[in-house]
Amino acid sequence: MNRLWIKLSIAVGIIIIFSNVFIGVAMLLIHQTAITEYILQLKELAIANDLPFPNNPITFVIRRYNGIMLGLLVASSAAVVFGIIVNWLLTTPLMRLADHVRQYGKSDLSNRVQVEGSREIREVAQAFNEVAANLEHTEQLRRSLVSDVAHELRTPLSVLQANTLAILDGVVPNDDDQIAKIYNQTRHLTRLVNDLHELSLAEAKAMTLNLREVDVTHLIQELHETFQTSAKQKHIDLTVHIQHVLPTLTIDPDRIRQVLRNLLANALRHTPENGKITIHASRTSEEVLIEVEDTGEGIADDQLSHIFERFYRTDASRSRDMGGTGLGLAICKSLVELHSGAITARNSAQHGAIFQVTLPISSLA
Repeated sequence: MNRLWIKLSIAVGIIIIFSNVFIGVAMLLIHQTAITEYILQLKELAIANDLPFPNNPITFVIRRYNGIMLGLLVASSAAVVFGIIVNWLLTTPLMRLADHVRQYGKSDLSNRVQVEGSREIREVAQAFNEVAANLEHTEQLRRSLVSDVAHELRTPLSVLQANTLAILDGVVPNDDDQIAKIYNQTRHLTRLVNDLHELSLAEAKAMTLNLREVDVTHLIQELHETFQTSAKQKHIDLTVHIQHVLPTLTIDPDRIRQVLRNLLANALRHTPENGKITIHASRTSEEVLIEVEDTGEGIADDQLSHIFERFYRTDASRSRDMGGTGLGLAICKSLVELHSGAITARNSAQHGAIFQVTLPISSLA
């Protein structure tokens, strides 16, 4: 009795039965005068022909209308059966949806509801499948993050453990060189923890932005001067190309500076000697576009879609040796998106990679 389709079927059946009873009673009341006249005519006809006349003429009339009554009964029965079938068909998708919800409660997020039934039920099923897909993706990211963090922590911790054990066992001397190695590993762990904290704040939209009007041209020129020394040491030509007069933007200058510093540092890391790095800046009617283009080895096509994922490295060994945590580009993506902007990566038509940051001109305040 707790099934929705049973309750609906009973309700439909009761409505149909009462409707038919109401129709029958109404017909009797409406045609009461005609029925009375009909009975009198039958009685006169019976007396005139010396025929017997029933003691209960109403029963006699009802018998004459047996066909109509039988038709009403058959129609009512068919309507009840039809209502049961329709209600069962309508509620079956909901019952299947409930079964899938119970499966999700058991941490099985791979199930999807079959999209069927009426338009409203199909929309509910589609919305449910979208939510399930998002939950499954979030769960995959969570598991991946836990696995990646464990992997990233394992390497420096193993080095720390091996170095300290070697010192304790007297295998290596307790000198400045060994202490420096241990200190470098602790610095890597500190950077990793700080980057994870910063990334979690940015992705949760919990990071506070210090928004103010900023001259983007001045910001780019400042970064150009900052990285000029490092570029010259590698004999890399670092230039700036600003195509239009850039407007002031309402941004957090420290966070956007952090994004561009990361992109320039990556470009310097992947550009060989005598290479070239160019900072392009332009504008449209609605956006400011900043690009960092290098003449390095570029990015493999199958890696472009993963380049902004946590802990993703195109060259894992070199990146770790040079102190990277594999979170830099993921942090850049989250910081740019906090400014309602976008960041993309592509390969240059000549050689190398191009990272583009797009920031809206409209105020974020």
